[in-house]
Amino acid sequence: MVVLVCIGMYWDLMLYMPPSLRERRRYLLFEVMGEREMDKRDLLKEIWDSIYSLYGDVGASEIKLRLIEYHNREEGKSGVGILKCAHDKVEEVRASLACVHSVNGARVGIRVIKISGTIKGATRLPRKVTAQYSVDLNSKL
Repeated sequence: MVVLVCIGMYWDLMLYMPPSLRERRRYLLFEVMGEREMDKRDLLKEIWDSIYSLYGDVGASEIKLRLIEYHNREEGKSGVGILKCAHDKVEEVRASLACVHSVNGARVGIRVIKISGTIKGATRLPRKVTAQYSVDLNSKL
């Protein structure tokens, strides 16, 4: 679909992709439990290394992984974050997260808490589950 848009004095063509043609995605809410505080860049590097070792270049490109948010907890030894991936590659991402055992020499474990089709749905948790986390997901994300 093509939409004409007026920008100042000029008319411009803006391409619009209807929702039925957009790529579907999933958001994974995950928890990282480790020995010490870690930087989100180091964590993402280890996740990518795990994906490349399991699925190679082609598989990694099909996953389309993005780290949306990551926040360390107050005590600094663990954190909560959201990953975005292709809708049909969720199991591959979960497998690669399970294979991450250390970040910068510190032992870690990554657990997927929830999978959702929207970021808002991923952050919406029951109060019983939210009480476990010192990071308030709704205010941070």
